[in-house]
Amino acid sequence: MRFPPLARWILCSALLSSPALLAGDARAQKPPAAAVNPEAKALFDKGMALSAESRWAEALEAFEASNKIAPVPVVQYNIAYNLRTLGRYVEAKQRLQALLDSAPSAKPPLKPSLKQDIDQLFSEVNEKVVRLSVKLDPPDADLQVDGTSTKLPPDGALEFDPGKHVFVIKKPGHETTSITRTLSSADTSLALQAPKVKTETRIVEREKIVEPPSRPFYTRGWFWTVAGVVVVGGAAAIYLATRPDDQASPLAPPPRTVDRVIPTAIRF
Repeated sequence: MRFPPLARWILCSALLSSPALLAGDARAQKPPAAAVNPEAKALFDKGMALSAESRWAEALEAFEASNKIAPVPVVQYNIAYNLRTLGRYVEAKQRLQALLDSAPSAKPPLKPSLKQDIDQLFSEVNEKVVRLSVKLDPPDADLQVDGTSTKLPPDGALEFDPGKHVFVIKKPGHETTSITRTLSSADTSLALQAPKVKTETRIVEREKIVEPPSRPFYTRGWFWTVAGVVVVGGAAAIYLATRPDDQASPLAPPPRTVDRVIPTAIRF
Protein backbone atom coordinates (compact mmCIF):
# COMPACT_ATOMS: atom_id res chain seq x y z
CA MET A 1 0.00 0.00 0.00
CA ARG A 2 1.38 3.44 -1.03
CA PHE A 3 0.79 6.56 1.05
CA PRO A 4 1.03 10.18 -0.19
CA PRO A 5 4.51 11.58 0.60
CA LEU A 6 3.45 13.74 3.53
CA ALA A 7 1.27 11.00 5.04
CA ARG A 8 4.04 8.46 4.66
CA TRP A 9 6.52 10.66 6.54
CA ILE A 10 4.00 11.10 9.31
CA LEU A 11 3.85 7.33 9.45
CA CYS A 12 7.65 7.20 9.44
CA SER A 13 7.66 9.60 12.35
CA ALA A 14 5.45 7.19 14.27
CA LEU A 15 7.74 4.32 13.40
CA LEU A 16 10.79 6.24 14.58
CA SER A 17 9.17 6.93 17.92
CA SER A 18 7.97 3.38 18.60
CA PRO A 19 10.57 1.04 20.19
CA ALA A 20 8.29 -1.93 19.61
CA LEU A 21 8.02 -1.28 15.88
CA LEU A 22 11.72 -0.54 15.62
CA ALA A 23 12.65 -3.85 17.16
CA GLY A 24 11.86 -5.78 13.99
CA ASP A 25 14.08 -3.56 11.81
CA ALA A 26 16.82 -3.51 14.41
CA ARG A 27 17.75 -7.06 13.58
CA ALA A 28 18.34 -6.19 9.95
CA GLN A 29 19.78 -2.62 10.07
CA LYS A 30 20.80 0.07 12.48
CA PRO A 31 17.88 2.32 13.48
CA PRO A 32 17.91 5.83 11.93
CA ALA A 33 19.81 8.40 13.94
CA ALA A 34 16.63 10.41 14.55
CA ALA A 35 15.15 7.40 16.34
CA VAL A 36 17.82 7.42 19.00
CA ASN A 37 18.10 11.20 19.44
CA PRO A 38 15.12 12.56 21.40
CA GLU A 39 15.83 16.20 20.50
CA ALA A 40 16.11 15.51 16.76
CA LYS A 41 12.99 13.35 16.95
CA ALA A 42 11.01 16.06 18.73
CA LEU A 43 12.00 18.62 16.09
CA PHE A 44 11.06 16.23 13.31
CA ASP A 45 7.63 15.67 14.88
CA LYS A 46 7.19 19.43 15.20
CA GLY A 47 8.00 19.89 11.53
CA MET A 48 5.48 17.24 10.52
CA ALA A 49 2.75 18.84 12.63
CA LEU A 50 3.43 22.28 11.16
CA SER A 51 3.42 20.85 7.62
CA ALA A 52 0.00 19.32 8.27
CA GLU A 53 -1.21 22.86 9.07
CA SER A 54 0.45 24.24 5.88
CA ARG A 55 2.80 26.34 7.99
CA TRP A 56 5.60 25.57 5.59
CA ALA A 57 8.18 28.15 6.62
CA GLU A 58 7.95 27.16 10.30
CA ALA A 59 8.01 23.48 9.39
CA LEU A 60 11.15 24.05 7.33
CA GLU A 61 12.90 25.60 10.33
CA ALA A 62 12.01 22.58 12.47
CA PHE A 63 13.27 20.11 9.87
CA GLU A 64 16.51 22.05 9.39
CA ALA A 65 17.11 22.03 13.15
CA SER A 66 16.47 18.28 13.30
CA ASN A 67 18.80 17.65 10.36
CA LYS A 68 21.64 19.55 12.05
CA ILE A 69 21.43 17.25 15.05
CA ALA A 70 20.91 13.95 13.22
CA PRO A 71 20.91 14.11 9.39
CA VAL A 72 18.83 11.32 7.84
CA PRO A 73 17.32 10.98 4.33
CA VAL A 74 13.72 11.18 5.59
CA VAL A 75 14.36 14.58 7.18
CA GLN A 76 16.27 15.84 4.14
CA TYR A 77 13.45 14.80 1.85
CA ASN A 78 10.97 16.77 3.97
CA ILE A 79 13.27 19.79 3.82
CA ALA A 80 13.22 19.63 -0.01
CA TYR A 81 9.44 19.10 0.02
CA ASN A 82 8.90 22.27 2.06
CA LEU A 83 11.34 24.26 -0.08
CA ARG A 84 9.37 23.30 -3.17
CA THR A 85 6.11 24.34 -1.52
CA LEU A 86 7.65 27.73 -0.68
CA GLY A 87 8.68 28.23 -4.32
CA ARG A 88 12.39 27.79 -3.62
CA TYR A 89 12.91 25.33 -6.43
CA VAL A 90 16.65 25.78 -6.89
CA GLU A 91 17.35 24.99 -3.23
CA ALA A 92 14.97 22.03 -3.31
CA LYS A 93 16.74 20.67 -6.38
CA GLN A 94 20.13 21.03 -4.69
CA ARG A 95 18.92 19.13 -1.60
CA LEU A 96 17.47 16.32 -3.68
CA GLN A 97 20.55 16.15 -5.88
CA ALA A 98 22.71 15.71 -2.79
CA LEU A 99 20.46 12.85 -1.65
CA LEU A 100 20.69 11.14 -5.03
CA ASP A 101 24.47 11.58 -5.20
CA SER A 102 24.92 9.98 -1.79
CA ALA A 103 22.38 7.19 -2.36
CA PRO A 104 24.82 4.59 -3.78
CA SER A 105 26.98 4.72 -0.65
CA ALA A 106 24.22 5.37 1.89
CA LYS A 107 24.35 3.27 5.06
CA PRO A 108 21.72 1.97 5.44
CA PRO A 109 20.63 2.07 1.79
CA LEU A 110 17.66 4.20 0.79
CA LYS A 111 14.40 2.34 0.83
CA PRO A 112 13.00 1.90 -2.69
CA SER A 113 9.84 3.85 -1.84
CA LEU A 114 11.86 6.79 -0.54
CA LYS A 115 14.14 6.69 -3.58
CA GLN A 116 11.08 6.77 -5.84
CA ASP A 117 9.66 9.80 -4.04
CA ILE A 118 13.00 11.61 -4.25
CA ASP A 119 13.16 10.98 -8.02
CA GLN A 120 9.59 12.19 -8.50
CA LEU A 121 10.08 15.36 -6.48
CA PHE A 122 13.37 16.06 -8.25
CA SER A 123 11.63 15.86 -11.62
CA GLU A 124 8.93 18.29 -10.46
CA VAL A 125 11.29 20.97 -9.16
CA ASN A 126 13.68 20.58 -12.09
CA GLU A 127 10.88 21.58 -14.47
CA LYS A 128 10.23 24.74 -12.45
CA VAL A 129 13.83 25.96 -12.39
CA VAL A 130 14.69 28.77 -14.83
CA ARG A 131 18.01 28.27 -16.61
CA LEU A 132 19.71 31.32 -18.05
CA SER A 133 22.84 31.82 -20.09
CA VAL A 134 24.16 35.04 -18.56
CA LYS A 135 26.61 37.24 -20.46
CA LEU A 136 28.47 40.09 -18.76
CA ASP A 137 29.99 43.11 -20.47
CA PRO A 138 32.75 43.58 -19.42
CA PRO A 139 33.25 39.83 -18.83
CA ASP A 140 35.17 40.33 -15.56
CA ALA A 141 32.59 42.59 -13.95
CA ASP A 142 31.16 41.79 -10.51
CA LEU A 143 27.65 40.35 -10.46
CA GLN A 144 25.09 40.47 -7.67
CA VAL A 145 21.75 38.68 -7.77
CA ASP A 146 19.14 39.77 -5.24
CA GLY A 147 21.88 41.37 -3.14
CA THR A 148 24.12 38.29 -3.11
CA SER A 149 27.50 38.20 -4.86
CA THR A 150 27.31 35.56 -7.59
CA LYS A 151 30.22 33.87 -9.34
CA LEU A 152 29.50 33.32 -13.00
CA PRO A 153 30.70 29.88 -14.21
CA PRO A 154 32.77 29.65 -17.42
CA ASP A 155 29.72 28.68 -19.49
CA GLY A 156 27.64 31.49 -17.97
CA ALA A 157 24.83 29.10 -16.96
CA LEU A 158 22.87 30.01 -13.83
CA GLU A 159 19.65 28.64 -12.35
CA PHE A 160 16.92 30.77 -10.80
CA ASP A 161 13.54 30.42 -9.20
CA PRO A 162 10.76 31.86 -11.37
CA GLY A 163 9.71 35.35 -10.38
CA LYS A 164 11.29 38.77 -9.91
CA HIS A 165 15.06 39.13 -9.52
CA VAL A 166 17.40 42.11 -9.30
CA PHE A 167 20.71 41.93 -11.16
CA VAL A 168 23.52 44.40 -10.45
CA ILE A 169 26.70 44.54 -12.52
CA LYS A 170 29.60 46.82 -11.61
CA LYS A 171 33.28 47.39 -12.23
CA PRO A 172 35.66 50.30 -11.48
CA GLY A 173 35.66 52.74 -14.37
CA HIS A 174 32.20 51.63 -15.45
CA GLU A 175 28.70 52.70 -14.53
CA THR A 176 26.90 50.45 -12.05
CA THR A 177 23.92 48.93 -13.84
CA SER A 178 20.87 47.49 -12.07
CA ILE A 179 18.24 45.48 -13.93
CA THR A 180 15.03 43.98 -12.53
CA ARG A 181 13.62 41.03 -14.45
CA THR A 182 10.66 38.74 -13.86
CA LEU A 183 11.86 35.32 -14.99
CA SER A 184 9.86 32.39 -16.30
CA SER A 185 10.65 29.11 -18.00
CA ALA A 186 10.48 30.94 -21.34
CA ASP A 187 13.62 32.94 -20.50
CA THR A 188 16.87 31.39 -21.67
CA SER A 189 19.44 34.19 -21.82
CA LEU A 190 20.30 37.48 -20.16
CA ALA A 191 22.85 40.10 -21.24
CA LEU A 192 24.08 42.57 -18.63
CA GLN A 193 26.23 45.55 -19.56
CA ALA A 194 28.03 48.16 -17.48
CA PRO A 195 28.96 51.06 -19.80
CA LYS A 196 32.23 52.87 -19.35
CA VAL A 197 32.09 56.07 -17.37
CA LYS A 198 32.12 59.02 -19.73
CA THR A 199 34.98 61.42 -19.03
CA GLU A 200 33.90 64.98 -19.61
CA THR A 201 36.56 67.34 -20.91
CA ARG A 202 35.72 70.79 -19.70
CA ILE A 203 37.47 73.75 -21.32
CA VAL A 204 37.67 76.60 -18.86
CA GLU A 205 38.16 79.91 -20.60
CA ARG A 206 39.99 82.63 -18.79
CA GLU A 207 37.86 85.60 -18.06
CA LYS A 208 38.55 88.31 -20.52
CA ILE A 209 39.32 91.67 -18.96
CA VAL A 210 37.51 94.30 -20.98
CA GLU A 211 39.30 97.62 -20.73
CA PRO A 212 37.26 100.80 -21.04
CA PRO A 213 37.66 102.52 -24.40
CA SER A 214 40.68 104.81 -24.41
CA ARG A 215 40.16 108.57 -24.61
CA PRO A 216 41.24 110.26 -27.85
CA PHE A 217 44.72 111.67 -27.53
CA TYR A 218 43.52 115.17 -28.37
CA THR A 219 41.40 115.17 -25.20
CA ARG A 220 44.35 114.57 -22.93
CA GLY A 221 46.15 117.41 -21.13
CA TRP A 222 49.62 116.48 -22.30
CA PHE A 223 48.53 116.87 -25.92
CA TRP A 224 47.53 120.47 -25.46
CA THR A 225 50.70 121.26 -23.51
CA VAL A 226 52.87 119.92 -26.29
CA ALA A 227 50.68 121.56 -28.90
CA GLY A 228 51.03 124.92 -27.16
CA VAL A 229 54.81 124.67 -27.08
CA VAL A 230 54.89 123.71 -30.74
CA VAL A 231 52.63 126.59 -31.72
CA VAL A 232 54.63 129.17 -29.80
CA GLY A 233 57.92 127.84 -31.12
CA GLY A 234 56.60 127.84 -34.65
CA ALA A 235 55.32 131.37 -34.39
CA ALA A 236 58.73 132.59 -33.18
CA ALA A 237 60.48 130.82 -36.00
CA ILE A 238 58.14 132.34 -38.56
CA TYR A 239 58.67 135.78 -37.13
CA LEU A 240 62.44 135.58 -37.26
CA ALA A 241 62.35 134.22 -40.75
CA THR A 242 60.10 136.93 -42.17
CA ARG A 243 61.20 140.20 -40.44
CA PRO A 244 62.83 143.03 -42.68
CA ASP A 245 66.63 143.41 -42.81
CA ASP A 246 66.57 147.14 -41.81
CA GLN A 247 65.26 146.12 -38.55
CA ALA A 248 68.14 143.87 -37.98
CA SER A 249 69.83 146.18 -35.38
CA PRO A 250 69.53 149.84 -34.14
CA LEU A 251 72.09 152.55 -35.16
CA ALA A 252 75.27 152.46 -33.16
CA PRO A 253 76.23 155.62 -31.29
CA PRO A 254 78.81 157.92 -33.02
CA PRO A 255 82.30 156.81 -32.48
CA ARG A 256 84.26 158.61 -29.85
CA THR A 257 87.11 160.85 -30.92
CA VAL A 258 88.99 160.48 -27.82
CA ASP A 259 91.94 158.21 -28.15
CA ARG A 260 91.76 158.46 -31.91
CA VAL A 261 95.13 158.89 -33.64
CA ILE A 262 95.03 161.36 -36.45
CA PRO A 263 97.86 161.21 -38.91
CA THR A 264 100.26 164.15 -38.57
CA ALA A 265 100.12 165.05 -42.25
CA ILE A 266 96.64 166.29 -41.94
CA ARG A 267 96.78 167.48 -38.38
CA PHE A 268 95.75 171.12 -37.88
